[in-house]
Amino acid sequence: MYNTLNVLSEKGLVQPLHFRLGTRYDANPLLHANLICVKCSSITDARIDEDGAVASLRETLTRASGFQVMGQRLDFYGVCPRCAGSSASQRMEPASGQAVQPGGRQAPAAGAGGVGH
Repeated sequence: MYNTLNVLSEKGLVQPLHFRLGTRYDANPLLHANLICVKCSSITDARIDEDGAVASLRETLTRASGFQVMGQRLDFYGVCPRCAGSSASQRMEPASGQAVQPGGRQAPAAGAGGVGH
């Protein structure tokens, strides 16, 4: 499988996204931003540059520095709507570290009927 991914990467069909904990592959060839959830590690593509701002920045940098840009990657880190929703409906109990729902009820543990990512 890794040989296949390397070949696809060499041909420009996928782009490797290197992270501290490993590499993921992006098959979206269009200019986009990666929205990376710091809680569940999901990555969502977000369309950008409909107004040409990134292309303009790239051209400005090239003109000003003489640097020949071969590509770019734009990552935004934050919390996805799914994790933000679960954060809003649960809080962590400081003493036990257990998730507690509003009203003091203990949330189901992961794997015990709870929904995990």
